[in-house]
Amino acid sequence: MTTKPSTDVVDIDAFLPDELFELAILKPGTTEPTGWVLQLAPPGHDKAVAYSTSSSKARLKKEALEHAQQVNGRKVKPDERSVDEQKLDNVNWVASRLLGWSTVKSALFGPDPIPFSDDNVRMVFMHPKMGWAYAQVVDHLTEEGNFTKRSASISSTTPSAPSS
Repeated sequence: MTTKPSTDVVDIDAFLPDELFELAILKPGTTEPTGWVLQLAPPGHDKAVAYSTSSSKARLKKEALEHAQQVNGRKVKPDERSVDEQKLDNVNWVASRLLGWSTVKSALFGPDPIPFSDDNVRMVFMHPKMGWAYAQVVDHLTEEGNFTKRSASISSTTPSAPSS
């Protein structure tokens, strides 16, 4: 069965992930907010794109170096990374998608409030006792629909699946 492409122009702007998302961190194991609210950037935000570009360049440079070593007959020993190094990479990705948070405090980090900064994102989310909040942030960042405009209804011009 062949289908002819529609001659209608489809505007896909409504599906682009471009909305900021405010995430209310919940108390562990509940649906009750803690009062801590984070502003999450969509994947196309300048800060997120800069991190992604930098990470890709570093990975490509490493791959090129390994390839050159192999071409020259050298054995390539894979990097041995620690769990903390991998977690730091993951937290840096989270930091690239955070634009702010309501100021919080915790005795884990001293008596003073913890204003938003990328360094404070790393400090807070690298702490083993903060996994409950970190997991909520990662869950929301990986759900791309959180950054897409909500539509009141689905257009009646949406194509239906072909019948058999």
